[in-house]
Amino acid sequence: MKSTYLKVGDILFLQKGMMVGCEEVPRKVLNHFCSPFDETTTDGRFKLGFEYFSRQDVFEERIEVRTRIIEIFNELKIPLDVKILDRFLFNQIREQAATKIMLPTGRYVVTGIKNEKGVRWIYCEEMYGEPPAKIFFWQGNEFANSCELIHNDIVPERGIR
Repeated sequence: MKSTYLKVGDILFLQKGMMVGCEEVPRKVLNHFCSPFDETTTDGRFKLGFEYFSRQDVFEERIEVRTRIIEIFNELKIPLDVKILDRFLFNQIREQAATKIMLPTGRYVVTGIKNEKGVRWIYCEEMYGEPPAKIFFWQGNEFANSCELIHNDIVPERGIR
């Protein structure tokens, strides 16, 4: 298929393994060094059709809190029963449920296009998901192998759903 520029309303089939961007993704899924308690979001890059998980283990957080408490008690010359502290931390800082993200392969509709610093950004929305996955990728010389244009005569104002 010859590479052509996409337009709003084009329908694409995006295949497994295509690298795409996604906005407002939990930071803890992108970076396993982030705390499983971290609720901040950021933009991230994912491969379509692959599952991404946050870590559940809170061992590092328990050690960090434990170290700080011991330092405070030592600085103030207050006796500390470390066994009680360990039980407290075990009960207070619990393992977290994993957060999972998987952007599906399949049909997406182009909802926006932005040209910025010589790069053509394509914004898409999954056609059949509830809520639909919203992704973006850049269109350039390597685009021809990234996705297959299925249909390109939809009038965006009328919608597709």
